[in-house]
Amino acid sequence: MKTEVLSYSVVVAILGMAVVFGFLWFLSVLMSTIKAMFGERPQRDDPERAESPSTPKRPARESVDGVPQWVLAAVAAYVIEEELDAQRSAEAWIPDPSAFPDAWTAAPRF
Repeated sequence: MKTEVLSYSVVVAILGMAVVFGFLWFLSVLMSTIKAMFGERPQRDDPERAESPSTPKRPARESVDGVPQWVLAAVAAYVIEEELDAQRSAEAWIPDPSAFPDAWTAAPRF
């Protein structure tokens, strides 16, 4: 391999990586600037948004009998998946060789 070609390819690779990392740095600075300008602001109490006293508050149901609701949802999804007729399988598919004859062996010979 010629040394000119090798040195050219190394220089192009380094310049390409410099462009990519420079653009990533630019995006990082841009996102930090936008976050500083339009970041989250503290919420103020708005009396119009306050709930009326006539609205009953429902207690948040975090758990049922000490079991979190996400666990119940996961168990339900697992049971439904197990009951499906078309279950996913990790078994290997082995084709039937008699169903599709090989074109090379099925061709007439001269």
